[in-house]
Amino acid sequence: MNIPQLYTQNGNTAGFWVQHRTWRNQCAQVQTVGGCRSGPLPKTDPLPVVMHVFDVRSGRSTGASDVGAPASDRNFTRIADPPWCRLRH
Repeated sequence: MNIPQLYTQNGNTAGFWVQHRTWRNQCAQVQTVGGCRSGPLPKTDPLPVVMHVFDVRSGRSTGASDVGAPASDRNFTRIADPPWCRLRH
């Protein structure tokens, strides 16, 4: 699925976790889609997606916040919140 579809599936809310089929040992939390954290997405194209990327094993931030993948990229999948993310709250 692509990020806008996952955002809609998540109740028009960001904050969900994803992996891309080409990423090795990385996951990301979607921060905004089209500049939105919640609510309907704008009808513009392309929609910028901002994510915070982490090492999936350790939870260490990779420092990337804007993953260069276009919002239309259909190689994303939603994943459960990583166990280490609960330790950050």
